Amino acid sequence: LRLGEIERLKKEAGITMMAADFRQDEIPVEKAHGGVFVKVRLNGKVDARLLVDTGASISLLYQETVAKLDLPPEARVGTAHVKVADGREVEAAVLRLDTMSVGKSEVKNVLVAGSPAGEQGFDGLLGMTFLGQFIVRVDAAHGRLILEDLK
Repeated sequence: LRLGEIERLKKEAGITMMAADFRQDEIPVEKAHGGVFVKVRLNGKVDARLLVDTGASISLLYQETVAKLDLPPEARVGTAHVKVADGREVEAAVLRLDTMSVGKSEVKNVLVAGSPAGEQGFDGLLGMTFLGQFIVRVDAAHGRLILEDLK
């Protein structure tokens, strides 16, 4: 082997060794209406169909889904102004959920906005309060959301 090939192999081995430090979760998604949707489990008890939105700074749940959670008053931690799909800005309650899970990936004590406005056919947006805890890849061509984090 030439010296250059040895160095290349060392680098590849390092990347392989580093990759072993990460856990990867591949979650099937549904593609519809130009978006990518995923099943999310909220507080270990309520399933929701959320639009994956890497541009949303906070995950958002429509009021019907928030009602299903039957959250105690102390789960409300404030309010925020959020922009909804039609461009309107609405006031939303900021809520703390115990857990939010997608596939095998889970975030604890995650903040979400509870929006009074809802859309037909889905329950809210999966934003960066969840996605920001992971390395995220949306592989729409193959119908999957890939979440990676340290083991």
